[in-house]
Amino acid sequence: GLGYRLRGGPQFFIPTARGNLEMGLSLTAQGMYRTGPVYFLGGYSGLAALTAENFGIKEGLAHHLILGISVDLGDAYPGLQLRLPLDNNGSDFFQNSLVFQIGFAMD
Repeated sequence: GLGYRLRGGPQFFIPTARGNLEMGLSLTAQGMYRTGPVYFLGGYSGLAALTAENFGIKEGLAHHLILGISVDLGDAYPGLQLRLPLDNNGSDFFQNSLVFQIGFAMD
């Protein structure tokens, strides 16, 4: 069947090189289709940089297309997700904004 998911909340970025801890606000809208135990996901994700230097509307936003798949194993939902950037705003905060995510959720 068909379904949807809306999410929002803070995200924290811990730099792997020199730099400061940064905070962003994430907003996500996803549609999903379930066939048997498999969920196919697609949607939109927006991320606003809240603590970046020189924050502005143009520099502080990043938009992603989300594609994903997960499997219902009863109490666990392992899955893969790819977030593709929809814009290139030139901000250092978002310079590496292509995301490949492996997730595991439990009820």
